[in-house]
Amino acid sequence: MVSGARAPAVTCGYVPQEPMMMNVSIRENVLLGREFTDSEIVDTLTKVGLGHKLDQYPDGLYHTIGEGGRLLCGGEKQRLSLARALIAAPRILLLDEASSALDSDTEAKILTTLRALADETTIIAITHRTDTITTADNMIDLTPAAIRI
Repeated sequence: MVSGARAPAVTCGYVPQEPMMMNVSIRENVLLGREFTDSEIVDTLTKVGLGHKLDQYPDGLYHTIGEGGRLLCGGEKQRLSLARALIAAPRILLLDEASSALDSDTEAKILTTLRALADETTIIAITHRTDTITTADNMIDLTPAAIRI
């Protein structure tokens, strides 16, 4: 590294079980003030299984989702929150019960997408459904029976 040069920033993405949604467009809910192209947004929404939903709205990316995302179901909110995290290509991705509102088929597709990121992104998933993380490189079981001191 050249003297005086700054190291690249390590980005971290976070996807909570109950994501915060604003009464603004899908686009603005993904961006949160950051700058990405509409093409990048659509590509990311497609990766999380929401790209097709844009065709259902007359305003597409500019469709307003209502206060707290009330016009979306729980799984759509979680996928939108995941898109929000993924668009920045985070080096670390924290998933806190991030797929709890997804059906098993959608969850499997998203996990395949996330697994493809494993070379560039460290993914830390917190879940009660251990069958969703069977392909994990490492797993820590924090149930009382599994903890030994």
